[in-house]
Amino acid sequence: MSVVNPMSHQTTTPSSHCPPQSRYQVLNVVNRGAYGVVYRAWDMEAGEIVAIKHELEGLSRSTLREIEILQSLPHHHSIVDLKKVTVDKRGQVLVVMEFLPNDLRRLIAARKEAFSATKLKIMMSQILTGVRFLHENSVMHRDLKPANILINEKDRLKICDFGLSRWTNGSGSYTPAW
Repeated sequence: MSVVNPMSHQTTTPSSHCPPQSRYQVLNVVNRGAYGVVYRAWDMEAGEIVAIKHELEGLSRSTLREIEILQSLPHHHSIVDLKKVTVDKRGQVLVVMEFLPNDLRRLIAARKEAFSATKLKIMMSQILTGVRFLHENSVMHRDLKPANILINEKDRLKICDFGLSRWTNGSGSYTPAW
């Protein structure tokens, strides 16, 4: 089921905005946007590949919300892991997360044939298990789409991008921020 994201395995020369952190060796840029950059990096202390979100203009409200929600949740196999929130040598916050090389949007776009009914059941079960876990922990994702479902090397699907998520009240109904 895996599709290799070409960006995930390219080695590029890090830009001047690369997080200067001795613990992490930046391997390449995974995504660049108006907010900042996401890097694929080697965590030399943990001995693993990680994703580092580095916002160039300080932390956005959505990233702060994502950090708060992920820090509050216990580990779950269908939710991306937040590894660490740290400050680099320039005083900028780095959000270190589990790196997953693919997303469901790219996988679907790259396929030439439909998924089998069995494979769809497995995929939907993994996604719905994650959604149920979030709802049981009073979190509403609010942006669930194929691009926000990442896939690891063992074809395990994990929900990511909690920037639009909101807490729900005890009854499970949405509690607006206003």
